Amino acid sequence: MQSSNQRCNALQSMFGVFLHASNTPATVRELLSRIGVSVSPNAINEALSNLSKEAEAEIRRLGHTHLASYAYDNLDIDLK
Repeated sequence: MQSSNQRCNALQSMFGVFLHASNTPATVRELLSRIGVSVSPNAINEALSNLSKEAEAEIRRLGHTHLASYAYDNLDIDLK
């Protein structure tokens, strides 16, 4: 059985990914992980890797259907 500090829930995971996306320093992410607000930085990196692999697979699947077109835009969103 896992101890309470080894468990994570969806909110902690989403918050960890948000911290990464908003360029939160690693020390802050580590602190929030240790007090139980977020998942660990390693778990964040693993989640991002898995999400990237899933997105790549979905893009490849969609590309094979010939029902997609791709466009590149120079859009820059700055969340503060």
